Amino acid sequence: MAKKQLSFKDFITKSLNAHQRKAVKHDKGSLLVVAGAGSGKTRVITARICNLILTHNVSPSSIIALTFTNKAAREMKERIVGFLPNRNELPFIGTFHSYCLRLLKLNRHLLEFPSFSIMDSNDQEKLLNSIIKKVSITKKLSAKGLTYTISQIKTAKTLGTTFEIFDPIVSTIVERYEKEKKASHCFDFDDLLLEMLKLFKTKKEFKKSFQEEIKHILVDEYQDTNAVQHALLKQMAISSGKTLAIDSICVVGDEDQSIYSWRGATVENILNFKKDFAKTKTVTIEQNYRSVKQILNIANEVIKHNKKRNPKKLWSDKEGKNRVALLSALSGYQESDLLAYAAQTARKSDLNSIAVLYRTHFQSRIIEEALLRNSIPYKIIGGIQFYERKEIKDLLAYLKLIVNPFDRVSLARVINTPNRGLGDKFQEMFFDEWDGEPLLN
Repeated sequence: MAKKQLSFKDFITKSLNAHQRKAVKHDKGSLLVVAGAGSGKTRVITARICNLILTHNVSPSSIIALTFTNKAAREMKERIVGFLPNRNELPFIGTFHSYCLRLLKLNRHLLEFPSFSIMDSNDQEKLLNSIIKKVSITKKLSAKGLTYTISQIKTAKTLGTTFEIFDPIVSTIVERYEKEKKASHCFDFDDLLLEMLKLFKTKKEFKKSFQEEIKHILVDEYQDTNAVQHALLKQMAISSGKTLAIDSICVVGDEDQSIYSWRGATVENILNFKKDFAKTKTVTIEQNYRSVKQILNIANEVIKHNKKRNPKKLWSDKEGKNRVALLSALSGYQESDLLAYAAQTARKSDLNSIAVLYRTHFQSRIIEEALLRNSIPYKIIGGIQFYERKEIKDLLAYLKLIVNPFDRVSLARVINTPNRGLGDKFQEMFFDEWDGEPLLN
């Protein structure tokens, strides 16, 4: 028989701890929820949305919840639907980009070109490749590498910061890219946020209308927001100065879990949130529901050395024994041998239940060698096995040619590595000449 779902009132009382309830019941003003790993932050956000609707009679259409993945948005929607009587009327829950696209479509009359298309990453790379070919520097620059530069340039221009371009060719490419994109009435993913930010800054009536309609904003994983998203949030919620123009803004995150600085995320957004939003109330959620005390104690000892963080100490009422073993190794080779020995010891169980985590991919080489020596099968997740890497294969090809000068496969691999300006036509002519030399066959 299916388990009967709790009423929302009972859920608040029985399924939330005191700090979670405090975050859920806060209904007015600015709120920063510092939620440690495994502390139930998604539960807090969804319960907060339901509490606004069911307890304070807030219209779902006046609430938006911004997440970073469509998967997280779907999970939040599923949880909310279970408590709301009218499942056809839900608040907007989705990513920053999807919400900005929605606003741009609803306010297309305010844009430079009302009819527009969205370029995905493949479209963007194709356009850049065509521009690169026109300026004859195919060997020097890659489209994939330029996308990050273009993003940084546009962000700096919008926010009034600086981003220096030292290569004049890059400036030319960026200029042509923006010109051709504009001529095609297209926006790339960055434009969805930047164009929306521009509307908030330049169209006062639009901003006023937005703040009259949207009264509650919630943001998940705030430690992973970038500078544009933070600026956009301020435009959405603040009228002038630091005065909040909406009923509430709630951001949830944990600076200790910030791992996306490489793609523009800035942890300062959550650290400085109280400076940008006046009279912010902070609720810290420290109880962890995933791990046992031993693991959390180790995690707390490691993370406390971080300088830029809101103080917190995760804890759990779950007991556990022999969950952590701390071993010291004199070298990476000894460390890898210890890992292999541990895997051999645990091999009686399913090998799929064993995982080796390391900080950077360069560490994987000696670990792989130790596993190979001990005949332990493995699979690299999210990376390339050491001997499958391009630079390693290139080096091995050179070594093979030293041993065997007749190795055409290895020669074909490295004949233009590093770049010597030898194209496919040259290689075809070279091997034709080789075929015509009896002494070389």
